[in-house]
Amino acid sequence: QKDGRKVNYHGLGLRFVRLPVKGAPDLTDANVRALDEALAGSSGATLVCCGSSNRVGALMALRARQLQGKSPEEALAIGKACGLTKLEPQVMADLSDVSDPEVQAAVGRMRGRMGQ
Repeated sequence: QKDGRKVNYHGLGLRFVRLPVKGAPDLTDANVRALDEALAGSSGATLVCCGSSNRVGALMALRARQLQGKSPEEALAIGKACGLTKLEPQVMADLSDVSDPEVQAAVGRMRGRMGQ
């Protein structure tokens, strides 16, 4: 903890998993898979957090698209619901990094709604 306190996660019945995601360069396939594996290995409710939830939202959006087969629009909505803010342009670029014309069209619609 930043304030010097240590949390006994195990004593609280929690399993602690750290994913080193500092920003856009860390929005990698490997980190998306690591998040998915951590969530799959959890039973019951799961807390996923970072300082502002922006990185959580980014990874959840990418997970939704890459591993759960959600459309780019659905994936972006999931990301926003999980706290995606400042990393949205990077996530949109990652969501659009697919050659499928339907994906490109969906990303174009999202950008149009955002005024980009």
